[in-house]
Amino acid sequence: MDYYVDLPWPVVKRGYEAIFEALGHTAAAQPLPSTILITTKTTPRPKTVVVFSHTIEALTSPSPVRLSLMSSEADIELALNAVVKGASYTAEDIRNEEVSRKAARELLYTLSPRERAFITYIREGASNKVIAKALYLSEKTVKNNLTALYCKLAVKNRGELIKKCKNLLTDE
Repeated sequence: MDYYVDLPWPVVKRGYEAIFEALGHTAAAQPLPSTILITTKTTPRPKTVVVFSHTIEALTSPSPVRLSLMSSEADIELALNAVVKGASYTAEDIRNEEVSRKAARELLYTLSPRERAFITYIREGASNKVIAKALYLSEKTVKNNLTALYCKLAVKNRGELIKKCKNLLTDE
């Protein structure tokens, strides 16, 4: 089957071309309707593999065949097979991110409004003193609440809390 690689990254483009050549496919001079198109643009065109530079873009894309710059050679081969069959395929790293975000959203729903407020303040870099003043609590109460929140989220400190909750409250 013919393919056409329309990617803005020369090294990545050559890598895709090498994989497709090794699988016995032929490069096309232009993307015809019967040609497999590898691109960065989401399009309703059939036989298209979309390669995303950021996983977040892939998560919101309606494209049936989605890869990322981090996709393995095996993922690329599976995507190629899927597009040939007219099936859908999502690279493993994108699937893992989808699962991770779903688990994080489910965890978010178990948090109380106060716990969510604590996370928001922590993400903004607020100290215990600032949080206490904003929520009309003592610093000791803030410390106790943060300790309980760390246990609930299975984190050890503010840095881990921020990492675990990255984008969590803004993606609702």
